[in-house]
Amino acid sequence: MRYQHSGGARKTTLVAQMTPAGLEPFQVDDPQGYPAANFFVVIDRGLDTEEKVLVASRQGTTFTPSSRGADDTLPVAHNAGAEIEHVFTALEADEANAHVNSVSGVHGLSANESVASRGYVDNLIQGTYTKAETDAAIAAAKPVTYGDLAGA
Repeated sequence: MRYQHSGGARKTTLVAQMTPAGLEPFQVDDPQGYPAANFFVVIDRGLDTEEKVLVASRQGTTFTPSSRGADDTLPVAHNAGAEIEHVFTALEADEANAHVNSVSGVHGLSANESVASRGYVDNLIQGTYTKAETDAAIAAAKPVTYGDLAGA
């Protein structure tokens, strides 16, 4: 799933108390700048009650979660007035890192296909490849590591 982000999401507060269980929608004081769907928030950052929540959708001031206790936090009760912030999570960083370091099964390639051989990457960088060269390079591709590219 692609998670949404917004640089303009303001810190806001919880309008009413949240129970520790369930996926009931909750209301915030000021939703300005928050994405419309698929984003994470942290409630009570830095406190014993800190919890990260994946929000499935937002309609006005109402956030509807799809999961609670994300990113190794626990679903706990939160008081009205608890601070809420838009957040980038360790889960997102791990997913991006896994993708960047994958050499097969990404970008529409099958699990036994590789992104490119070193020669293909060199041609791609220089912009001197043809379709025939691209097809041949992909057919003969070997996995490329960051070390291979760093020495290019």
